Amino acid sequence: MMITRISALQKLLSQADSKALRFNARLPISLKVLQKLDATTYLLQVGTKTLKTTSYKPLHIGQKYWAQMSSTKDNNIVLGNLLEQPKILDSITRSPLKFSPQTLEEVLTELGNNLPKEMAQFSAEQMAQAKDRAEFEYFGFVLAGLKSGVLSLCIADKGARDGLLQLKGERDALTFSAIMPNLGIIEGKITLREGLAHLALKANFASTLALLQSQVGELEGFGSVSFEEAAHLAPLFVLEGEHLLNVVG
Repeated sequence: MMITRISALQKLLSQADSKALRFNARLPISLKVLQKLDATTYLLQVGTKTLKTTSYKPLHIGQKYWAQMSSTKDNNIVLGNLLEQPKILDSITRSPLKFSPQTLEEVLTELGNNLPKEMAQFSAEQMAQAKDRAEFEYFGFVLAGLKSGVLSLCIADKGARDGLLQLKGERDALTFSAIMPNLGIIEGKITLREGLAHLALKANFASTLALLQSQVGELEGFGSVSFEEAAHLAPLFVLEGEHLLNVVG
């Protein structure tokens, strides 16, 4: 079953995301815009540090971005390839249900293609018994996604920032989107041809693709793997907060 191959893929993505935590100037960094100091100068939060940088692209106060960072001979910080992080990446930190790569493998092995049905039933029950707004909103998001054919799973691994894995089944294919805190968005499709599974991967950053390519030898169960850089990638499903009350309608 194609859905069970997702566990091996998620392990690869989690390993790559963890490796990206070790500073590498070629890989994207995660930053938050704290303040606009003048027309082109901004105060940013990068990890536990704050720094000033120049950006001729307008940035939004409070928004998180992925970017590639470098410095000039004058030690000025230069940002390139700025991409807004989907707001859902912050929202899932409040998720009461998180899967490690290991537990995801166990669940997929046990439930397989029944996982979306089980998640729909579980999410509806949890919404009815929600202890707080965050829990209600998270399971509402999961349930709304399932009604649109998208399964959303919060992935947590070894103290790293949580990521989001979304799956959408098609005939003879499985599309997925992995929103990884340290890698950007990775989108892909698993297809079956002549009895073999084939994987096509896309990522926002060439450096992310290079990291994944360096580890693809550890990925089993695929007849072929292809890579493509694509600047404009988005989650398979997002839900605006004001539409949440329509989820159970």
